[in-house]
Amino acid sequence: MKRSMTLFFCGWAIALAGISGCAGVGKSASTQTEPAKAAATPAKVAATPAKVAAAPTEAAAAPIEVAAAPTKISAAELTLSTEGELSPGGSIGSIDVSFAVPAGMIVKAEKTSEISAGSVVASGAAKGAIIIGKYTPAEGDAPGIVRSAIIKIDGFKIGEFATVKLDLTGSLPQAADFKITNLAVTDLSGNKLEGITCRIGLKAK
Repeated sequence: MKRSMTLFFCGWAIALAGISGCAGVGKSASTQTEPAKAAATPAKVAATPAKVAAAPTEAAAAPIEVAAAPTKISAAELTLSTEGELSPGGSIGSIDVSFAVPAGMIVKAEKTSEISAGSVVASGAAKGAIIIGKYTPAEGDAPGIVRSAIIKIDGFKIGEFATVKLDLTGSLPQAADFKITNLAVTDLSGNKLEGITCRIGLKAK
């Protein structure tokens, strides 16, 4: 009886051991290694486009300096002035003057040789005076001659008394190229005044 009980308990123990062993095996089998689930987070690199501000090339254009062509001179203006001293209270009543015109210059004149209106005028101290003029063109070696007469009833003083306009056909001469060929200066009574000379001035127009 004891032997039967012993066998019974031994069988029960073995059975328990078997169940326990099976349970252990089952549990071990059911415990499966989970695959490593690494959340593959894609690397998001914000590709910032390289913005290079292309600064416009502003090359300051240097101004082109063009040499101005020389102005062509086609006319000149001659001024006649007296120099000297008058007696106290004295005045010039008239002037008769002639001068040579160098080559390359002419005075506009009519067929009668009378200088055209506006080509010779009373000016300066003699402004308002009566003036007449004649022009003899150059011929051969003889230069052109301008003769001008000025009369003013109430007289005028020393200084500029006439302006003559000339046309230029060559280069502009110097004032010294104009030569006084005759000069007669009188007072209000018609008496000749001594020591009075005439100066010529010239400027391009």
